[in-house]
Amino acid sequence: MLPDARGQALNDFGFLQWSDLSVNRQGVHLPNAWAGGLNNAQFGKYDLDGDGWDDLLVFDRHGDRLLPFIFSRQDQEAIYTYAPYYRRFFPALNHWFQVTDYNGDGKPDIFTYTPGGIMVYKNTGDHTPQFEKAVDPYITSLQGSIYTNLLVTYVDYPVIADLDGDGDLDILTFWGLGSWVELHRNMSVEETGSADSLLFRKETGCWGHFAENPESNIIYLDTCYAGGGVRFHANDPKHTGSTFCLIDIDGNQVLDLLLGDVDYPDPAPLINAGSNMEALMTEQLPQYPLTDPVYLWSFPLVQYIDITNSGRKDLVASPFDPSLVKSRGSDCVWLYEDVSSGPVPEFELVEKSFLQNTMIDIGLGAYPVFADVNGDGLTDMVAGNYGLYDTCFMNNTGQLKCYYYSRLYLFINTGTAESPEFTLADDDFAGISALSIQGAYPAFADLDGDGDLDMLLGSDSGKILFFDNIAGAGAVPVFAEPIPDYQQIAVESFSTPVLIDFDGDGDADLITGSSRGRLSYYRNEGSAVEPLFSLVTGFWGGVDVT
Repeated sequence: MLPDARGQALNDFGFLQWSDLSVNRQGVHLPNAWAGGLNNAQFGKYDLDGDGWDDLLVFDRHGDRLLPFIFSRQDQEAIYTYAPYYRRFFPALNHWFQVTDYNGDGKPDIFTYTPGGIMVYKNTGDHTPQFEKAVDPYITSLQGSIYTNLLVTYVDYPVIADLDGDGDLDILTFWGLGSWVELHRNMSVEETGSADSLLFRKETGCWGHFAENPESNIIYLDTCYAGGGVRFHANDPKHTGSTFCLIDIDGNQVLDLLLGDVDYPDPAPLINAGSNMEALMTEQLPQYPLTDPVYLWSFPLVQYIDITNSGRKDLVASPFDPSLVKSRGSDCVWLYEDVSSGPVPEFELVEKSFLQNTMIDIGLGAYPVFADVNGDGLTDMVAGNYGLYDTCFMNNTGQLKCYYYSRLYLFINTGTAESPEFTLADDDFAGISALSIQGAYPAFADLDGDGDLDMLLGSDSGKILFFDNIAGAGAVPVFAEPIPDYQQIAVESFSTPVLIDFDGDGDADLITGSSRGRLSYYRNEGSAVEPLFSLVTGFWGGVDVT
């Protein structure tokens, strides 16, 4: 086959995203069902469709996913519709992002993490977004007598805002090895008359005159690293991550600070008795907001942003922890509306699953499998997950431990073969939450010849559980007590079974993946009604995705 012909043949097996399949949960249509869910969400605003209204860019640092949503209004309600088409116009983002116009040309630019500090993408588009690098390899700042990288780690979310009111954007970030906040003043307007140059100078290494304990979320007020105040031992662990949100909490037109800390669920509200540039934190409030305060495992990022295009800024909070197993994963995008009538914000919690409640969002991880589960001739969907959040706590050594337990979600096809429509019928299918496992991954086949689909279930143990369907043909499955360690089949961990007649002999064989990144092939050496799975190879097809 000629190379071009081979390429064309491969392209014939490509896929297009299909987001129009209707999904219903508890009688409610999910308009963004196939957006992929959210774990650790960050938000930015951008008029994507040019209608004069800001749309929403959502960045989930779990997977570095950018999700565009188009804004509309229906009966005074803000509606956001997932629009994956617009992703193609944006650069790759890493760990965090902020959308802001740094050069004053009216076009939103993008700041994001890059190894060593901050990458800036300048928006050069007209009718559609188009970006080019504005710095290479990162922003630098005059620190002492030399320009060096303005360090922001991947576990920090900085302030990028015009603190001195001169028209260019200044930056607040933690010192990489310490507990104090650096202010890097943007000197572009002063030195060039334009905000386009991104010329920074380190103004102070102790903005706010406070320190964060390197081993906990304790805040020390009225202290700096030079001259008195709190000092830390030289062998203290280095700073491990914080999030910043500037907001005028007390209505005195000076920006205060909400400071999130790695491994803790509640941000520290610090009151600024100084100015924006010469800040002096003199008081720490016990919580914020005062009613329904932010309390999110783990490491919340709070943003002050007009989410609903109401003309007033809202608060939105979501976890920022980079770990895949230290975030709540469900009900973890908290939206607060400012209902005050004066200069002091008064935030009211509107919902804990903003946008998540319009999607199929089943916690951490999602492993969908398709089969005609109830025997009505239509393809249904069963989705497993890594797990739903159960609890987080600090152990005796000061380490954050979080626990999650898997469920299966049964979506029955209530549409037709040509126009499927999925309806959530069971959010704990087969009752597997009682097993306290993680990484539930189902596979279906009639393994005993009684006309209904039985189930094999993979999990974090690497072993396989067998569920015998005793409901009979044409009914929603009812499973007998599961058989653990089925036929002593086991891989390293996180088994992901698939049942298929691979060798064409009329019975189901077993292929399973694992955390090792390889596939294991078990041939059925029994029969269609009494399977006996025998390992042929633990490196089937030479597949290795580690």
